[in-house]
Amino acid sequence: MKRRFLLGLGVALSLGVASGGCGNDERAPAVRVVDLPGASLSVAVGEGAVWVANFDDDTVLRIDPQSMKVVAEIPVGRDPFSVAVGEGAVWVVNGYGTATRVDPRSNRAVEKPLVDGRLMAVAVGAGSVWAFEARVGRLLRIDPQTGTLADVSNKIAQRGPAKSAYAGVAVGAGSVWIVSPGEGRVVRMDPRSNRPIASIRVGAGPVAVAVADGTVWVANLDDGTVTRIDARTNQTVGKPISLGGRPVAVAVGGGAVWIASGTGGVTRLDPESGTPVGDPIPVPGRLQSLAFGEGAVWAVDQDAPALTRIEP
Repeated sequence: MKRRFLLGLGVALSLGVASGGCGNDERAPAVRVVDLPGASLSVAVGEGAVWVANFDDDTVLRIDPQSMKVVAEIPVGRDPFSVAVGEGAVWVVNGYGTATRVDPRSNRAVEKPLVDGRLMAVAVGAGSVWAFEARVGRLLRIDPQTGTLADVSNKIAQRGPAKSAYAGVAVGAGSVWIVSPGEGRVVRMDPRSNRPIASIRVGAGPVAVAVADGTVWVANLDDGTVTRIDARTNQTVGKPISLGGRPVAVAVGGGAVWIASGTGGVTRLDPESGTPVGDPIPVPGRLQSLAFGEGAVWAVDQDAPALTRIEP
């Protein structure tokens, strides 16, 4: 049943995290958790706010990054799956083939139908908005000025046996990167032609991807690992990083790579060596998505539901 929520309300919980493990950073991150409405499936940061896709209420929540209070609850398309920020707007895609553009100045939302399919991931970069359609396995290019469909690729990915309901897409190093869980691969797409230029084998059931400083980071749900790809060579770097648990999300920022586990907890990796820094940071719930911005890591939990802020 869909649940309603009064704006600005929520219960915050501050957690003390002890440092330790194999890392050399002795400063414990500050962790704060606040309750949210509905089922929170995706989080993004930008335009001075934190944005959370609220699956239950068919809204995107605008959250003040300092107070962690919901300051706007904006209706978007039915069953929003993924949210991203860029090109001066907030973008939300859903399981019914529509994309919604939210103007962060006015909170005004405009929804447009794009395809007959399930849009399950969105990213912004290279002058376009990119959405992954999971029913067929296609990449959609959206014009950020009009919000209309500019191009659709052929089938490039297979969902396969991975347990996550998500597909991952990221933009960086001059390309768009898509995970293909069924094949255990990451597909590199040319943003100009929207055609694949490389297919790179990673771990089992890749479900999330992030790109920074010429390195592509991939969370592999089914074998509990993280894979690094050198964007210059399209080759994996070293052995897969074994974390255990069920890695479902990855973000880069604050001098670290952050991995969320579907069984709870966030692991910080050294971006140079790929080794864990300290013990996993305890975060309650079944995490779904990560983002970095406003000086913090943000995680959403579908079950609680809750938003967690981790200050490195």
